[in-house]
Amino acid sequence: MTGLRRAIPHDDPLVAAALARLDAEFDLPLNHEPELDELANRSIAALSIHDRVDRCDLPMISIDPAGSRDLDQAFALERDGSGYVLHYAIADISAFVTPGDAIDTEAHQRGVTMYAPHRRALLYPPVLSTDAASLLGEVQRPAVLWSTKLDSAGAIVDLDVQRVVVRNRVAMSYAAAQKAFADEVVADDDPLALLAEVGHLRLEQERSRDAISIELPTQEIVHRDDGSRELVYRAPLMVERWSAQLSLLTGEAAAKRMGELGVGLVRTLPDPDPRDIKALETLASALDVKWAGSTYAELIRSLDPNDSRHAALMTKATRMLRGAGYAVVESSSDPLPHHGALRIPYAHVTAP
Repeated sequence: MTGLRRAIPHDDPLVAAALARLDAEFDLPLNHEPELDELANRSIAALSIHDRVDRCDLPMISIDPAGSRDLDQAFALERDGSGYVLHYAIADISAFVTPGDAIDTEAHQRGVTMYAPHRRALLYPPVLSTDAASLLGEVQRPAVLWSTKLDSAGAIVDLDVQRVVVRNRVAMSYAAAQKAFADEVVADDDPLALLAEVGHLRLEQERSRDAISIELPTQEIVHRDDGSRELVYRAPLMVERWSAQLSLLTGEAAAKRMGELGVGLVRTLPDPDPRDIKALETLASALDVKWAGSTYAELIRSLDPNDSRHAALMTKATRMLRGAGYAVVESSSDPLPHHGALRIPYAHVTAP
């Protein structure tokens, strides 16, 4: 499936009409009102970072889609005896937005940043999303730093959280990071080498608890030099999977701390409906895909998103992820609800 393309002329009226329908169907919000940009600029001018811990010493890097400027996360990994420490920085939008102000109210109405083939509907004004609050390369930025200690198997040992100032040393694309591995230019002390090391350990942790991550192929609109566009189907790169594991790791550590303190908000997902599992098994048989292992999670982990039959099964398996919600943590004595796909308590703390 990788590399499947269809060229689309830039002036195709059907494309323009389809994009207009997309705007209407999903009610994509337009640009932010000028007064919100003005409020954002005032908050940027008033920003003070002197009361934050300076962690610009950390060799932070970020890995994102090519051309991204709304960088939410950056990370640094280091060895700690036989284990590791992951420093995971999350852009701290609260440094610029006051609860209940006009920017906060608009963000609640929008809910998330929405990505369409022709434009993005940003959650916050672009002067924040893609500039002052973004963890861009070689500039100081306010962040929430989650520092998680891991043992030699990649299991969580301890967690520390601070409001800090960080500097992203290198902002790279997923493709560039993957190419570094393919070209065998990643040295043993390179942050990417530790990313691969810890990423593999965390994937093994995921397998050991029979958890799943559905790595569906993505559809991307590629703009060509002649002005036309191409629709490209692409399987996730390995470096994307490792990077995702760092986010999941941080969410797991955060949920543990919330449980210890008896306060917080965790993400929930019910266990899959047996009828959905049976439907998946029936489809696997119809597509002549061997049911690997004894559980549906083992089947999903065995699938190759480059194979169209496997991609169809992965799409069907997303039915297992219905019913997501949140649960309030109110006591340290009560067990935390688990996430039905991740098979652990999990807090969604890595998206500002």
